Amino acid sequence: AKCMALARIAADLRTLREHPLAGIAAVPFGDDLWVWHFNIRGACGEHDGLIVHGVLKLGARYPSAPPEIRLCTGVPHPNVWRAADGAGF
Repeated sequence: AKCMALARIAADLRTLREHPLAGIAAVPFGDDLWVWHFNIRGACGEHDGLIVHGVLKLGARYPSAPPEIRLCTGVPHPNVWRAADGAGF
C-alpha cells in the first residue's frame, strides 16, 4: 500500500506542476513526499487576498484515507475559537 501511495503522490505532484491551480500552491517539504506545505489565497469576500499557509501529512493509505491538515495561519471565523481566547466549553 505504501508504494501505491507514493506512486499516487508522485502523480499528483506531476499534475500540479503541469497544471497549476489558481490561488493554490502545494509542494513536498524538501525531499519528503509524505509532508507537503501549501498556500491558499482567498479570492473573494472577507477573505479576499488572505493567504493561508498549512501542512499536509499524507499517509500510506493515501488517497483512500485523507491527509492530516494543519493550518499555520489563523483564519478569522465566527465559528472558530482558540482556547487562549477564553471562549468555548
